[in-house]
Amino acid sequence: MVLSLFYPICFAQTKTLVSKKESRQAKPQDVLVKNASVWTMGQQGVLQQTDVLIKNGKVTQIGKGISPPSGAVIIDATGKHVTPGLIDCHSHSAARGGVNEAVNNISPEVRVNDVIDPEDTDIYRQLAGGLTAANVLHGSANAIGGQNAIVKLKWRSNREEMLVAGAPEGVKFALGENPKRSNFNPPGVERRYPNTRMGVEQLIRERFLTARDYVKEWETYNKLSESEKSRHEPPRRDLQLDALGEILQGKRLVHSHCYRQDEILALIRLAEEFGFRITTFQHVLEGYKVADEMAQHGVGGSTFSDWWAFKLEAYDAIPYNGTIMTNRGVLVSFNSDSGELARRMNLEAAKAIKYGGLNEVEALKFVTINPAKQLKIDNRVGSLEVGKDADFVVWSGHPLSVYSIAEQTWVEGFKEFDRQADLAERDSIEQERKNLIDKIKAEDKKAKQDKSEKTTSDNKQSEDKSKVAESADKPKTQTEDKAKAEDKAKLEDKAKIEAKPKRQIPSAQAITYLDRLAKTSVSFAIVGATIHPVNGAEIPGGTVVCEQGKIKAVGTNVAVPKGTKIIDGKGKHVYPGLISANTSLGLTEIASVSGSLDLAETGNINTNVNTAIAVNPDSELIPVARANGITHVLTRPEGGLISGTSALIRLDGWTWEDLRAGGQIALHIQWPSVPPTATPTTDPAQLTQQEERKKTYDRNLKAIGQAIDDARAYQQAKNASGKGGQPLKADPVL
Repeated sequence: MVLSLFYPICFAQTKTLVSKKESRQAKPQDVLVKNASVWTMGQQGVLQQTDVLIKNGKVTQIGKGISPPSGAVIIDATGKHVTPGLIDCHSHSAARGGVNEAVNNISPEVRVNDVIDPEDTDIYRQLAGGLTAANVLHGSANAIGGQNAIVKLKWRSNREEMLVAGAPEGVKFALGENPKRSNFNPPGVERRYPNTRMGVEQLIRERFLTARDYVKEWETYNKLSESEKSRHEPPRRDLQLDALGEILQGKRLVHSHCYRQDEILALIRLAEEFGFRITTFQHVLEGYKVADEMAQHGVGGSTFSDWWAFKLEAYDAIPYNGTIMTNRGVLVSFNSDSGELARRMNLEAAKAIKYGGLNEVEALKFVTINPAKQLKIDNRVGSLEVGKDADFVVWSGHPLSVYSIAEQTWVEGFKEFDRQADLAERDSIEQERKNLIDKIKAEDKKAKQDKSEKTTSDNKQSEDKSKVAESADKPKTQTEDKAKAEDKAKLEDKAKIEAKPKRQIPSAQAITYLDRLAKTSVSFAIVGATIHPVNGAEIPGGTVVCEQGKIKAVGTNVAVPKGTKIIDGKGKHVYPGLISANTSLGLTEIASVSGSLDLAETGNINTNVNTAIAVNPDSELIPVARANGITHVLTRPEGGLISGTSALIRLDGWTWEDLRAGGQIALHIQWPSVPPTATPTTDPAQLTQQEERKKTYDRNLKAIGQAIDDARAYQQAKNASGKGGQPLKADPVL
């Protein structure tokens, strides 16, 4: 019954767009956007109080005072901003859960466009963030992987409608740790070739040598006359070599996953040797080290805004990477590599202003015209110019502001997302959800009642049979009245049990804040700053006095004790330290280096795991977080079903005891994901897979319930152990 909740919770919020499949087949309406701040991302720059006219899914006019055609949809964008639809140059969405061909290291014959999923809810969520196009790639398990797919985000359409017609096709390459499977081989499993970066380069080289011969064979055969062809067998068709041959012939692009500068430069040199050019380096976190070589080769860099230290080869990543490559002449974009991050690509672009000082227009180019150029589709998208596709976003405010919301997202003249329509549906969705929950509860209650009645009936029949057999062997020793009295007593006991009040959930206990270093803290005062206490109005020209780790005074007329260190705060702002309430900080250093991880214990039930004692005070990630205003984090364990307890840590100290501000704050449960709605099928393999998912879900749910029941029984036994019984043996898990 739980499965019936899945559809409305995940999909019903978009009921207003269900008819899109039908409406896309019709001609798009004329649209006039009035009086907006238009970010053209072209030569016109940003135009204030400007109109944009859309006809037949194309931009036909940009200017002031444009008259609307008869029947046109008019959008009053006064005070709002309009940008081109955002573009993600590295996406794994809409690919049926992600694709990684891990068997063969060379697989350019496989195609992502064969598994494009228009029903993926990530599409709708990303439309809600202003994304309209994406370069869908599989994973990076292969030195030479499969073919990419460039798509428009048209949720619940079909595969053919999503694919961008005429977009140049490409192949995904991968360098470094991923194709050599540094961190993906289970113990005892023999590693596949290659196992080093040297081997990756040699594997790619060998395939292109073979592909070059393959192309020559076909060229020789195709030069034959028809009569000569009749006397010769054509070369054996090879789908892998077809794709690689197209790269050598300049007909197919290369998008290569990479991190380190040595592997980046190696692939550049290999490509130049074979006479082709790499189109984009994806991630390219050490691109800043070889930016001149990249610019000379003509390769674009599609990087992360500020990702760092999630694997060993990403350890030298810096957030200035995109800006440095741009300043050295490399065409740069920011990508998501994440279905979640793709919802906020405008904020990723904004980071280029903080890290490197790019202006607003140049920063927004990282997620609009630049990825369009990298994917060779800038003739259609990436900017708002006459003749281009009507892919645009109406923002509530400045597109690079964290406070701005995508109010409408349009793709080729069709409105794919409307925030007002989405909000209007939420009450009905919540009511539908409530109705489903009530229905499930009623069915569950009825099932329990039916089971109870059946058990009572079965027991009665068994008791009657027993009495008949017993009466045949010996005379009755109990009177009928006594039997009735016993039955009555049983009913009364049952009534008492049912009338017993339900168990109350205990309230959370307040933690004791620990501060071992408070007494050693230097007294200081910040003078002349604008103070933001958060729980009250800001205080211009204020003073904050701190002694022994505590705030002693805040205000405008505050006396500073003699001898206190003075910090000049004029022109600056003072806020409380930020708190990250869900992180693994201190437990993990480099995600792909197992020796640096203390995040997940083996086994499913680890209630006794105490995060606080495993926090690494020397983690390189702590000063980075602290430099961005974070002073406290709740660091939590992962893994299994019940992972352990989290700890509140302060980002200052020499030992884990110094850092610990509160230990064992909460018990963290990895609640099983509800199995997806079963798709109607007659395929035995799919039916088996669906059944196994359901069994796994039920098994995990039962295990968590059993652990809670065991803990409850243990506590009851513990409470009773001092009342004349034997002392209870301690169990750290329970």
